[in-house]
Amino acid sequence: MTRTYQIPTAILDAEASILGGCLIAPYVLRDLELDVDDLFHFKHKVVFTALRNLEARSAPIDVLTVEAEVERAGKLDAIGGVSFLGELALRVPTVDNVHEYASLVRGEQTKRRVMVAASDIVMLAADPTVTGAQMLERASAAIGSIDGPTAERVETIGELAARRFADVERFAQEMAAGGRALSGVPTGVANLDAKLGGWQRGIVNLIAARPGMGKSSLALATADAASEAGYGAHVFTLEDSWHAYTDRQLARLAGVPAIKIRQADIDRDEVARLYRAVVDLRDRKNWIVDERGGLTAQEVVRAMRRQQDRVGTRVAICDYIQLLKRRDPRMSDHEHLGDAMQTLVESAKVDDVAWVVLSQFNRELEKRVDKRPQLSDLRGSGEIEEKCKIAVALYRGSYYGGRPKRDVDYECNCPEAVRSCAHAPSMQQWEEQCQLLVLKGGNGPTGLVMAHWSGATTRIS
Repeated sequence: MTRTYQIPTAILDAEASILGGCLIAPYVLRDLELDVDDLFHFKHKVVFTALRNLEARSAPIDVLTVEAEVERAGKLDAIGGVSFLGELALRVPTVDNVHEYASLVRGEQTKRRVMVAASDIVMLAADPTVTGAQMLERASAAIGSIDGPTAERVETIGELAARRFADVERFAQEMAAGGRALSGVPTGVANLDAKLGGWQRGIVNLIAARPGMGKSSLALATADAASEAGYGAHVFTLEDSWHAYTDRQLARLAGVPAIKIRQADIDRDEVARLYRAVVDLRDRKNWIVDERGGLTAQEVVRAMRRQQDRVGTRVAICDYIQLLKRRDPRMSDHEHLGDAMQTLVESAKVDDVAWVVLSQFNRELEKRVDKRPQLSDLRGSGEIEEKCKIAVALYRGSYYGGRPKRDVDYECNCPEAVRSCAHAPSMQQWEEQCQLLVLKGGNGPTGLVMAHWSGATTRIS
């Protein structure tokens, strides 16, 4: 049995007054905690979208610029032309009340979402194939997916300093006792942990490389090490299916080549090792994988938040940022990546998680003799370089074939005339070598970290 939803007239008036207030005093947009989806009326949604687009471009906002923006979207006739915008500008009783109107509109949107979720739950309950346990899980997920307002988090500098000192004191005590204390979340590579102190919470940490270098393997090592240490890990595999992702983890944990797992070409000993890996991973309730594609950065953050309390998420991994969907199809690559990075930067601070974001480098670096990447090689946008606080690039010289290159794959102080020396690694050593280049270290050091690479299992350690 369905019931037609009737939007209260007062809410429609509040929506119109919000838009009118923004047209009269554009500065109110800056602190207005309202999304397009919070509005109900189609015409109001169109106008508010235009306002947010103009705000994002730092463009002037008035009736004429909003009219041009709506017309650019091809929706001016749909809202009733410029006369509708003029009416909005006359609707607001006082600009001072716009934030109160926004609170009313958000509250009504929450009610609508609860009603939709409740309707879905009723329909689910009528399905005889759904068990009670499934019903409870899906109902909890449906209600839990409804985001509430973000709580204000304000503390004095003294309170923050005391909390930080307590952390530092605890780390010092653990190290004095012989433990390996990290200020952040384990990366999965001991040498990199020693350099960085782990991936840091509250910021965006970047892993960047050309395809095939092992950036997904480093992200996998992070999820493995973090979940084993008791930190919740939420992974968004925007490129790989769950089959490919799971194959790589089974390969690195069991020491069985990934290709053998894919082809089911495994002997009895390998079966036993894979079984032990499965038993180990079965207990990792704090490591979850979302393989959906076509997500925006905003949807990724909301998905992480819905699971954070259940999983205890402390590291969230996005593999990789160029695959995130544009929030606005008209955005350029530069605007899109800047918007996505800013969304993750804000989430890292508010949600107290370490965002580990993967990114690709452009092809230009492969034209250089020294193909080790630099931050300027990041593909698509300088916004990635600017907004990440820690950046680690991967380089494996053996990927390009040939022989190890002096001062690239190894350091040597022998005379130039010496064709080979003890400094050069053997071919096997070279093939197992992975350079982790810390290009940005936050408040810590930068430089080279050496790691071990296993091509068969794509394990980095």
